[in-house]
Amino acid sequence: MKITPHTYQWAYPLTTRQGKPRGTVWHNAAATHCTADAIHSWHLSNGWCGIAYHFFVDKEGRIWRGRPENKLGGHTLGASSWLGVCCEGNYDREKEMPKAQLLSCICLHDYINTKYGKMPHVKHRDMPQNATSCPGRWFPWAKIIS
Repeated sequence: MKITPHTYQWAYPLTTRQGKPRGTVWHNAAATHCTADAIHSWHLSNGWCGIAYHFFVDKEGRIWRGRPENKLGGHTLGASSWLGVCCEGNYDREKEMPKAQLLSCICLHDYINTKYGKMPHVKHRDMPQNATSCPGRWFPWAKIIS
């Protein structure tokens, strides 16, 4: 598995997380086609410091670095100490994740558990205070976490 590094221009300094992440929250981009740079731009336009996720998995299976893993995320209300993974696509509309993307998600799940120890992996919609359908009804959750 390869995580492609990327340099972003942050709107303001990122905050360092104390200790290991509490878990991982999985998202979809709610866009059929997008890039990590596009998400960074969208999040800047929201007044945030930049891309809120730690990882972005595109449909070709490439894993892009978002925020550094030792920094707090901005992807889920009330869960800044959790890692955030965003997958390209809109899995409320798209019924199937491309195989390359699915395999990379499985590898990323395993990487996180190997690096930090077994920890919770949850869907964005299952986090308290987050009224959303994300990561979508057709997100292949069981395949990723098995």
